[in-house]
Amino acid sequence: MDAPTSFFFGLEKKNGQRRVIHSLLSGTGQEITEPSQIRRRAVSFYSTLYASEYEEGETLSEGFWDGLPQVSEEANSQLEGPLTIQELQTALQGMQGRRAPGIDGLSVEFYKAYWDVLSNDLLDVFNESLASGSMPVSCRRAVITLLPKKGNLQDIKNWRPVSLLCVDYKLLSKALATRLGRAVEQVIHRDQTYCVPGRSMVDNVHLIRDVLEVSSSLDINTGLISLDQEKAFDRVEHSFLWKVMGKFGFSAGFIAKIMVLYNNIESVLKFNGGLCAPFRVCRGVRQGCALSGMLYALSLEPLLSRIRSKLQGLFLPGFNGNLVLSAYADDVVFVRDQTDIDVLVDIVREFSSASAARVNWKKSEALAVGEWSGGLPVLPQNMVWRKDGFKLDVSNGETPGLTVALCRSKTLCLQQLVDAVGPELSDAQALGSLLGLHSVRVAQRILQLWSQILCPEEKRLLRSYGQGGARPDPADPFPEIYLSPGLGELTGPLLQIVLLEDGGRMASAVVQLSKVPLLLVLLYVFVCSLDVLSSAFQLAGGRVAGDIFQDNGILSNPVAGLVVGILVTVLVQSSSTSTSIVVSLVSSGLLEVRSAIPIVMGSNIGTSVTNTIVALIAFAGATVHDCFNWLSVLVLLPLEAVSGLLEWLSEAAVSALHFETGEEAPELLKVITEPITKLVIQLDQSVIMAIATGDQSMRNKSLSNETVLSNLSLSVQTEKCIHLFVDTSLSDLAVGLILLACSLLVLCSCLLLLVKVLNSVLKDFPYPLTWLAGYLALLVGAGITFVVQSSSVFTSTLTPLIGIGVISIERAYPLTLGSNLGTTTTAILASLASPGDQLAASVQVALCHFFFNLLGILLWYPVPASRLPIRMARALGRCTARYRWFAVLYLLLCFLLFPSLIFGLSMAGWRVMVGVAIPVAVAAVFVVMVNALQAWKPSCLPAMLRNWGFLPGWMTSLQPLDDIITKVTLSCRWGKGLRRNFSPKCPESTTGGEERRRGGEEGRRGGEEAWKEKHEAGETQCNTDSLSYAEEYF
Repeated sequence: MDAPTSFFFGLEKKNGQRRVIHSLLSGTGQEITEPSQIRRRAVSFYSTLYASEYEEGETLSEGFWDGLPQVSEEANSQLEGPLTIQELQTALQGMQGRRAPGIDGLSVEFYKAYWDVLSNDLLDVFNESLASGSMPVSCRRAVITLLPKKGNLQDIKNWRPVSLLCVDYKLLSKALATRLGRAVEQVIHRDQTYCVPGRSMVDNVHLIRDVLEVSSSLDINTGLISLDQEKAFDRVEHSFLWKVMGKFGFSAGFIAKIMVLYNNIESVLKFNGGLCAPFRVCRGVRQGCALSGMLYALSLEPLLSRIRSKLQGLFLPGFNGNLVLSAYADDVVFVRDQTDIDVLVDIVREFSSASAARVNWKKSEALAVGEWSGGLPVLPQNMVWRKDGFKLDVSNGETPGLTVALCRSKTLCLQQLVDAVGPELSDAQALGSLLGLHSVRVAQRILQLWSQILCPEEKRLLRSYGQGGARPDPADPFPEIYLSPGLGELTGPLLQIVLLEDGGRMASAVVQLSKVPLLLVLLYVFVCSLDVLSSAFQLAGGRVAGDIFQDNGILSNPVAGLVVGILVTVLVQSSSTSTSIVVSLVSSGLLEVRSAIPIVMGSNIGTSVTNTIVALIAFAGATVHDCFNWLSVLVLLPLEAVSGLLEWLSEAAVSALHFETGEEAPELLKVITEPITKLVIQLDQSVIMAIATGDQSMRNKSLSNETVLSNLSLSVQTEKCIHLFVDTSLSDLAVGLILLACSLLVLCSCLLLLVKVLNSVLKDFPYPLTWLAGYLALLVGAGITFVVQSSSVFTSTLTPLIGIGVISIERAYPLTLGSNLGTTTTAILASLASPGDQLAASVQVALCHFFFNLLGILLWYPVPASRLPIRMARALGRCTARYRWFAVLYLLLCFLLFPSLIFGLSMAGWRVMVGVAIPVAVAAVFVVMVNALQAWKPSCLPAMLRNWGFLPGWMTSLQPLDDIITKVTLSCRWGKGLRRNFSPKCPESTTGGEERRRGGEEGRRGGEEAWKEKHEAGETQCNTDSLSYAEEYF
């Protein structure tokens, strides 16, 4: 971060001075210098700009309305419903912080910090306002700040208005926009991509470039006209917009909601540090409103629909149907002859007269491709055809003035690029800091788009630029282009834009290709470290696992059996091992099938601890496995205890099949990793199984192998092991702890490097692995897990992919479920090696494992609404993102403390367990029902239950515990990373103790002092930002 030097304070002071208006020209061209007259001129201009010009008598012909698609009844029913707490909370979480607040001075951070206190009241205000037809002043009033543009600044038109809306209005509009987004896709044609969910401006650019390329290569006469809508967003007439929405079939109830947001709205000019008198806004969509983009697209759609139906358009080979237009807010129309242009002008004229929209023909551009031997068509308003290219306006409320150049000549486009970027790079050389570095990095990104396709002339063009700058060293095999003479002296090659020659391209290709083997090596080391981690857990807890399995009296209790399965799998870090032990116990006659089923269910839960350990970077992606397993157990374990469903299904399957005994199949993953892992540690799995089966002779034997069998000259001999701990006198526990620490270190390091390499390799692929979804992903997950014989390895490998966004949780979910199916093959293969008299029982237990996972998939996957594990995992991920220590707490609770508690209650007897379980279940059902009523119909609840504010803070929030942990860790000088830097230090609830209130007051005082120091140093800030500054500094 740059130091807060006088240079940066001077920048802010300079920017503030640039925004001061010293004089303006009146409507008659006279210069105005009196502040009061300047203020009146500005207010008069914007009052006129936002005054309605709509005439009710002007109507569009029926042709504009014919064929318009209609919103479905289902979509309308979703649009009309009352707002919910969940919708507002989702909208708030999606809002970016560190933005200037509206006129009330309340920032996004404020609402996030006090959401638990404000949410219910805010919901009541919104629903009541939408029902009554009037919004509060904070939602109706916007502050307009004027920013200078190019040209004569005495002309008020050369000042860009930027509106600031209050966060409460943005929150409401974002919640409504989420609803509208689902319906707008049904009525907006696919060639309009502006603010339609799932569509991108990139599609427009690619389409236009394809049309240019095909037309040029085949010499097809093609005309492109880019229409410029004058003051496009500001000229949307509200009455016309409501009429258009009605024509699209939007319900009257939803239209009324949108009308409320535009009822009696007004704006206030922030002028030279003060506020002017408010004025009415009678037209235009509001800047900063989440609904504005979609509302503008809806208002323009009748015009585009009419153009599609009347113009001939282009018929190009390789394109489906005719191409008429490509729209991203403003539209690009494809014309073929003079008739198309004349029809276009008539359509635009009729639409403008009825809607008050206006096309600025002087700023519109036209591009001609082809020979046009018969002469170019005549354009309206003295427009001129261009042959080189034009700019496509892709600006919106968030990024005004953004354009994309569409040029037929690469050299010309490159010249424009160099001319645009060069001056900024020259200015950046004066900044010996990250500010200049960021500018150069932007330029590097831009030029990388061209580096692969530059011709020698274009390279010469780049090299010749530089205003007397340095030239590359002729001896350097990779010539570099110094766009500014001072940049190379700052931080070396980071501030140089490299233009690769042929040798440089080869080197770049080698670097890119080397990432693939590096990725494979890291993945191999990652898997090997997982194998060593499993061995470490077995060394540390293998004997305990064997002792647990030995007590058949405990295992006869289904709840105890479930907990045993969890704990044993956590100890040995492999569900394959634990289920194989269960199969061995059944095959030896020591365990019945009915008692083995809960243990197999528990092993499914325990196996997910591996990827949870390595998943702090993508906690939600890992816990989706846990949530699925816990939910499946909660449903299927009581069902199995009552009906014996799994036992019946597996028995039916066994009776229908005929088996022969055989040897256990080899594990492919072991074959791959054994050359490395056997040098670290080698385990004797038979020791755990022997202890579990009651063989006391093996109790004092070490789990670490000292000799292995080998075949030499057709005779079986033994060889001494060569792993690290073969001659050590350390106990199994000590060796296990050493390996545990080392494997975790290697595991985390590999995970970090995997994330970085994957991010580097896949950054140029916007939607990787899009084909991997649905039931295909289930099959892929099952197949890969069958090959590697480990669901833990597969799901842990998914973690870095989720962490860098290559695979979403929705796509990883079926892969995880498939791995649950794939891991059941290990137990099935192990059961096939059982003796003949116990073969059927062994296979039956293995099939119980398979049917348990299959039924879980049928419960929680086919119906989208039933995919509760995804929602639960996202909630856990959000909690971990705010409280980093929650991941450790979750790990201890779910896989150690909670199973141990259940185990203890089950051992105390069923009466004790039921006596504890019933009150807990009743309380849980009560909380769920109250939460549902609070979100959907709070009026049904007593006043006290409409929120949980009457409860102590530690019962409704993790914040008090976070305060304690933060205080302890900060005192130890290493806990600063536990809290996210942007999280404000303030209580989530007003019900905290005296210590928390005192801490909040001290934080506010410290923030105010810091703000005063910054203000005295020369940094000018709006008074409304003081609260956010205080929170930030604390």
